[in-house]
Amino acid sequence: MAERINPSFTKFQVVVFGVDSIYFTTWPNDSKLEPQVIVDVDEIFKPELEILEGNILENKIQVVCNQSSPTFKYCGGELYFKAESALVTDEAGKSYSIEELSSLCKSYWDDWANKNKS
Repeated sequence: MAERINPSFTKFQVVVFGVDSIYFTTWPNDSKLEPQVIVDVDEIFKPELEILEGNILENKIQVVCNQSSPTFKYCGGELYFKAESALVTDEAGKSYSIEELSSLCKSYWDDWANKNKS
């Protein structure tokens, strides 16, 4: 979605303030294994996590993540935490409100749907 701002952009940066109660529940690569709950922040962010979706559940933020490194025994999971606030910036340092991000997201998925109509 960052490329909608500038074709050379590939990501947004999210800085979260006042984080509390953080944990990550994994999606095991092997369906016979139980998900793990990781609470150590360094362990949670050891792999590069790709944000797929964000939600609010039971007064917590849920971030649904993909993880593509074969080094780990899971392919993604859900990150949960509480936070006071967040700042989202593009690669040029411009910040975006939730309304602006929502509009970007809606236009992205509207364009995607129009391109994929049967």
